[in-house]
Amino acid sequence: MPLEDRLAALEAEIAAADPALTVKPVGLAALQREISSALMADQAFIAPASTLLCVLFALFLFRSWRTAILCAVPSVLGLSWTVGAMALLGIPFDPFMAIIPTLIIVLGIADSVHVFYAVMRHRDRCDIGRALVLGLNETIPAVILAALTTALAFVCLSLVGSPTLSNVALVGPIGMAMTTLAVYLALPPAALLLLGDRAEGRPDPLRFRGLAGLAIRVLPANRIITFIAFASLALLLAAQTQTVIGFRLMEHVPKGGEFRETLERLKASLPGSDQAFVVLEAADPRPGLSPEDRALLARAGRALYGTGDGFVPPRDMRESDAAALRRFEAADGGAFALPVVGSLDRSWQEILGAAEAVSEDLKDAGLENAQVVGYSLMASVELPRVVQELRVAFYVAVGLVALLAALLTRSVRIAALSMVPNLLPILGVEAWLFLTDRPLTIIGGIAFTVAFGIAVDDTIHLLNRLRLARPRGAPVDRAAIETALRAASAPILTTSLILLAGFATTAFSLLPSVSVFGQLTAVAMLLAAIADLFLFPSLLCWGAIGARTR
Repeated sequence: MPLEDRLAALEAEIAAADPALTVKPVGLAALQREISSALMADQAFIAPASTLLCVLFALFLFRSWRTAILCAVPSVLGLSWTVGAMALLGIPFDPFMAIIPTLIIVLGIADSVHVFYAVMRHRDRCDIGRALVLGLNETIPAVILAALTTALAFVCLSLVGSPTLSNVALVGPIGMAMTTLAVYLALPPAALLLLGDRAEGRPDPLRFRGLAGLAIRVLPANRIITFIAFASLALLLAAQTQTVIGFRLMEHVPKGGEFRETLERLKASLPGSDQAFVVLEAADPRPGLSPEDRALLARAGRALYGTGDGFVPPRDMRESDAAALRRFEAADGGAFALPVVGSLDRSWQEILGAAEAVSEDLKDAGLENAQVVGYSLMASVELPRVVQELRVAFYVAVGLVALLAALLTRSVRIAALSMVPNLLPILGVEAWLFLTDRPLTIIGGIAFTVAFGIAVDDTIHLLNRLRLARPRGAPVDRAAIETALRAASAPILTTSLILLAGFATTAFSLLPSVSVFGQLTAVAMLLAAIADLFLFPSLLCWGAIGARTR
């Protein structure tokens, strides 16, 4: 019977008995229903709010409303095409999938920003059509490679044995492909329509020349900066071994809903609403309560509840009254499942500790074969393993991206150096979790893997500018690095600010897991932009001068 029908029947029975009583569902079925409602409310608000906030930031940074709208067009199209692909493939929209729309919006705008800056470099020397051709040709390698690295990060999530994450691992690359396609199909005609030869077609975006100059001025200290970078990387890798991996169910309970309010009331007045079960093999396998079964249940009742008298029904109990107790008996009479309650907002350590305490009490009562089972207990055991697998997926993504960078630049040195500014932000945020005594949960594991794939984007665009700053096949030199830094600093900072604006909307999500994902990813993005501008060029000056790349 569906949950709504069961609730209606129960409410009718209770109303007939006592109109003052009310029914508040707090089981997993009720939680799933509230999560579904929260997902629909989130998508009705967060995706449009993220787009609007990104456009407003673009308006401020470009000082042109036409340019702001232009940069949003590919994102809206890419998201629409991705949702259509999900519908065609029959992929459901679940809590983990809630991160996809915001990612597509902000990454689509980021790609458009890089293309726009490239077009504007040529706009003063030629008409808008020619500038578009030159700008698109310059950015095609970087935009496609950036989408590929992000898609690889998503694909690595499929290494985790979870059907839900497998869906994310499939939809993520689809979204990246659709967004990249939208950038090159929709942005040129939109630019011709919105910009053309109007005065507004020559916007004067913020150039961030002061920050670019500061980044160039630190290059002479490249040896010191390189030492600090590698020392920090070694320290953070060592600190990662101390990170606590855990699980917290309340991370997935919608904020401000009736379910959470009911849980708080239960916590204040009752032991809780999180239910586990102690499974006992019946002393007498035949259906019904034999004397041996009664003795077994009495021992278990004393171990679990302090007394066995209140649980074992008296022999003269009426059949109608005993029916409620049959729900704890297996259909074939071969086992019993006795409830053990606790609070849903317990940490995974508390859940495991409570289960261990119950097991010890049962052993003391001579019930060594009793088993403690339940959803929260299962999640507390299995989900930390999933997080460990996500960590493996993260390093697989690092290896694949490094290999891809080496193949495309034809320089192992540059590929290895490029990993440093992208690993430091991710490991730094994980170290912050450790220092603030917060566990690394499944949401954090997903965020770090995806954030790494996104963080590489700025590095790729800087390397692309380094490629354009010198003749093909010529060795890397200091002048080329400075030229690349001047050209890439404005779009990197602009896209980073827009990414922060887009992810800021996740703070208003009804699902705590989405908020946590947005916060971790946004912080990692900001740190990655700083590392790419003030650390990566020094690494190149130290270790890549003289290297020949494509």
